[in-house]
Amino acid sequence: MFTFFVSALTVFIPDQHIKHKIRQDRNLPRPLGRQVILRYSQNRGMFMNLLQNHPRFVSVLTSCVLALLSVFAFFTCRKESSVLLRLAFGLMCGGAASNVYDHLTCGFVTDYISFCRPARLSHIVYNIADFAIFLSVILLTAASPEL
Repeated sequence: MFTFFVSALTVFIPDQHIKHKIRQDRNLPRPLGRQVILRYSQNRGMFMNLLQNHPRFVSVLTSCVLALLSVFAFFTCRKESSVLLRLAFGLMCGGAASNVYDHLTCGFVTDYISFCRPARLSHIVYNIADFAIFLSVILLTAASPEL
């Protein structure tokens, strides 16, 4: 369980810290290197602003999904499971918790990272929690024979 909690907190705490700083930064957008842009974006819905006109529903839905995911992860990681599986569930729960926390406290998720290439996708803005969730899916796929 230690790996699960450490990986969840390793996502949640820095992501929330960066989101707080981004909401206060008035010098945005600005480049971070040649391919990454630091910007401030409010996502009132889910992925790509899906259901953005129903923010209360999104808050309830994502909170329920996080609760179910946390219970499932707890019982899965409690029994004999690999470090990879505990890491994957920790990243997923930490990322989901950070975005749900934003929905509940701000009414939107703060996103702050976008990429210049490919140009057709440069309007999409992410946060660390999103990357952690994406990485967790890859790790869960790798650990899938264990599930």
